[in-house]
Amino acid sequence: MNHKTMAHMASVYERRRQRTVSLVSASIAVLEAKPAAVTINSIREVSRSLDPTGRGLSHTAILRNAEAYNLYRTHASHEPRRARTAPYKMHWSRELKKMKSVKDVSAKRKRSQKSYRKNELIELVIALLDVNSSLESKIFDYFGELYDGL
Repeated sequence: MNHKTMAHMASVYERRRQRTVSLVSASIAVLEAKPAAVTINSIREVSRSLDPTGRGLSHTAILRNAEAYNLYRTHASHEPRRARTAPYKMHWSRELKKMKSVKDVSAKRKRSQKSYRKNELIELVIALLDVNSSLESKIFDYFGELYDGL
């Protein structure tokens, strides 16, 4: 890109950024005057009626614009959800005890894909490898004692 194009694009992005900030600010003012809950969805809906073009704002426009997001956070009616995490730490020993030998492998694969997220499957594989190594060492110890006893 040449310098003229880059300068032009910078001015376009600055206008968009300012449009987002002004629509968020105006939407929050309308919501607080009602009084209504200030959420991203409510800002999005009110911004459509305030925007002269009728487009309004998207979720991502609010979330990606630092100034608009800070405005939203200071006026938000609630704490936003935290990043999705496992609701509890899985106890793999319980999961391993529940597992049974399955002859229909494809059905088991489909159930596992629906039941577990990728990171949970990785943790399960790690737990299985740990259980396998501990069982192997117990077997070797047991047969080693039997062999020594002969």
